[in-house]
Amino acid sequence: MMAKLYELTEQHEQLLRQIEMQDGEMTQEQMEAMLESDEAIDIKAANTAKLIGELELLATGCKDEADRLVKKKKSHEKHIAWLKEYLLLNLTLAEKESAGDATHTVSTRRGALKVDDLEVIDNIPKIPPGLLHHITTKTAISMDKKAVLAEAKENEETRAKLDALAEGEAIDYKGATIRRGGKSLRIW
Repeated sequence: MMAKLYELTEQHEQLLRQIEMQDGEMTQEQMEAMLESDEAIDIKAANTAKLIGELELLATGCKDEADRLVKKKKSHEKHIAWLKEYLLLNLTLAEKESAGDATHTVSTRRGALKVDDLEVIDNIPKIPPGLLHHITTKTAISMDKKAVLAEAKENEETRAKLDALAEGEAIDYKGATIRRGGKSLRIW
């Protein structure tokens, strides 16, 4: 079994110390041991450099493969998004709410309700204090959208208006705009 580089280095240092103790004079045996030690260190260093080169190639190969897989993933995700849009469009045009077989079912859903607060600053007097958050780091005011939507749904008159909203339509509720988003697709 070949010695490790640190073992070879220790042996080389021991030889140098022995030579120093002899006032720098080397015996023939020490000279041969020094040459063997130098050669062994050179071989070990060269082999280590080769291994580093091989590992760098492997690391580059792994990075290239990871990049390739990321691109492939993005391509698959784009294809999935396109297929979902295609399916949703065709189900909507065919006026079908669901389709499928024994293993897969697809259905369309009404868009979710969303609260816009782009005009919060203009509407601060209309917004009840319990629905506002004061952010101290920026001294800005934002609306608690979930609370606004929950409160609007609790009000029977407003809930009826929300249920009647078609895709893209909106109503004003206490200074906030609540709109119906686009249809979505559910696959199971």
